[in-house]
Amino acid sequence: MFLGQVLGGRELGAVADEFLGRRAVGRREGLVGVLTRGRVRRYDLNLAAVAMALVPRLPYNRGLYGRG
Repeated sequence: MFLGQVLGGRELGAVADEFLGRRAVGRREGLVGVLTRGRVRRYDLNLAAVAMALVPRLPYNRGLYGRG
């Protein structure tokens, strides 16, 4: 149900609000915050995602990603 609605084009925030019975989850702690009961904060998740995206661009990793 949840995944099907999102894949069908419905916005994740609207589906999460309905599924969880809460309003504006996406503007507050975010879905990850709700699902982990606050153990993972949105800020920390985004920080880790950006750091991982930068790994291939670090000069000492160039050879590992086909840009030697």
